[in-house]
Parts: sequence; structure tokens; C-alpha cells
Amino acid sequence: MKSCIYEGTIILLRERAARMRTYVRSAAPAIYPAMLFGPNRLRRMEAKRFLKAIAAETGRLAWKERLLGWTTVPFALWAGLSNRLHPHQQPRQLRIEHRT
Repeated sequence: MKSCIYEGTIILLRERAARMRTYVRSAAPAIYPAMLFGPNRLRRMEAKRFLKAIAAETGRLAWKERLLGWTTVPFALWAGLSNRLHPHQQPRQLRIEHRT
């Protein structure tokens, strides 16, 4: 009886590991902008090492995954630009007083 519970636990842990592997692989493209636009050299190097560690643990990234990672870079540029320029906000209200 104890071995059945133990085997069931192992099956559950393997399924959880497979789900987490899929989750980590799907989040890997978000690391590419961090490798280019990190705040300093240390953080950029950590992002590169993190991506290499993901590839070492889960297998080499396919060309589609790498392409998806590099396509996130223009979106990161656009997000940074729109964050600085605020192009999508309403203009300030101008208060005009008319004297009677």
C-alpha cells in the first residue's frame, strides 16, 4: 500500500515538473530584452547566464523560440519609448477665465 502512494506521488511530481518546464520555456523570450537593456553590465550578464541555464536544464531553444525572443526586443523599445513620451494620454486641461 505504501508503494502505491509513493508511486502516485512520483507521478504527480513528474507531471508538475513537466508543467513547470513548459512554463519556464514559454517565459524565456522575456529574457532577451533584459540581456540588451538591463540597467548595468552585471544584470545583463546575469540575464545571459539565466538563459543559458534554462537551455542547459530544458534543452536547447528551438529556432522559433529564439526568433520569438528577438522579436520581443522591438516591443521592449516601444514600451520604453511610450513610457517616456506618454503619447497615449489625454492632453492637460487648460483653464481659461473670462472676466465679465
